Parts: sequence; C-alpha cells; structure tokens
Amino acid sequence: MDLDSESTATSIDENTENFCENPTRDTLAEGLMGLIKPTVDQLDERVRATRISQLELKQCIESLSEELKKISECQQTPIDLDIYVKKTDKREAKSNSSIKYPSKCSREIE
Repeated sequence: MDLDSESTATSIDENTENFCENPTRDTLAEGLMGLIKPTVDQLDERVRATRISQLELKQCIESLSEELKKISECQQTPIDLDIYVKKTDKREAKSNSSIKYPSKCSREIE
C-alpha cells in the first residue's frame, strides 16, 4: 500500500460512538454545569428583581407626573412646574426604554 493512499483520519461514525460513551466528558460537563449554574440562576433572579423594580419606579414616576400636573393646574402662583413635569416624562421614557430593552441598558452600565 502506498503511503499517500493510506488515511489516518477517522470517520464521523467512529467518533459518534465515542462521543456517546465518554464518562470523562460527562463528568467534566457535570462539574462545569455545577460551577456555572448557581451563577446563572443568581443572575437570572437579579434580572427579574431589576425588572420588578423598574416597573415600580415607572409607576411612581407616572404618579408623580400626574400629581405635578394637578398642582400646576390648581396653583395660582407663577411657579412654572411644567419644567418638572417634562423632566418626569423624560425619566418615564427612559424607564420604559430600560424595561423594553434590558440588554441595551446592561451594555450602558458596563
């Protein structure tokens, strides 16, 4: 047999058999998952808590904005509260954006 015609590569079928029955790989995978899973679970819980907090903040901003509008309408003094109403509206928009697009906000935080 010629040296050039002899192949040292293994076929996919041979590797598939080894892939399914590899206790070392399974042990390593379980170990890595054991290390990573608690961190991912903790991160997931913190994301949920952050979203809840953002929704509460949004509700507070909306409430504050409504109160400022009512005060502004009822008040006879020349204090211009419209500036503050506009600021709360801007904050509300930012809050809504962070709820809808959390990945964008996480990139901004980094």
